[in-house]
Amino acid sequence: MKAPLCLLALLACATAMAADIKVTPNEAVDVAHDGKVVARFMMSHDVSTPAKRLDNYKPYLHVFDPSGALRLTKGPGFNFTHHRGIMLGFMKITVDGKTYDRWHMVKGDQVVTAVQPTTDGFVAAVDWQGATAQDKPILTEERAFTFTKAAAPFYVGIEMKSTLKPDHGEAKIDGDPSTPVRSSVRQRRSTARRPPTSTRARTSSSIRSAT
Repeated sequence: MKAPLCLLALLACATAMAADIKVTPNEAVDVAHDGKVVARFMMSHDVSTPAKRLDNYKPYLHVFDPSGALRLTKGPGFNFTHHRGIMLGFMKITVDGKTYDRWHMVKGDQVVTAVQPTTDGFVAAVDWQGATAQDKPILTEERAFTFTKAAAPFYVGIEMKSTLKPDHGEAKIDGDPSTPVRSSVRQRRSTARRPPTSTRARTSSSIRSAT
């Protein structure tokens, strides 16, 4: 399809929330409400050593408990280090006959290039790298987060909307390593009442650049 691919990843029934957004350049975006941290978007891209690259090769969102002190989502490490907070990735992305893995982040990263706060969240611009950092990105993404108040017993609603565009040519996007999905979009609903796992939106589709 010629239109950008839009993915809606996490939903909760909620009402508007005035969020306090603090952007620390090249590090993180803190989202707070009533003086308590609700979520933290991790966007550092320190790749100065192989170990640091493993920690910083993709952006993702941490979610905190109602006190704002306890982090509920996992970061790097453990059995599946590429599973982190609320994230987005695909194992099979084909551009110009070449296939890229931006789920496990094999030989390429997702890099946040800009962040724009909004009244109830923020929008991040993300480059999905090609085979090397010097190559043009295979995809460019606009990842928008919206935070809302949720009805009891929940305390926050988080909506992530991602718009992906190929930098050039046509891109085919396909599933993840465990369960390839060929429907247009799979949505997963969750709440902030219990520790959430990594949230994934999965699809198989073709998208084309505007040029």
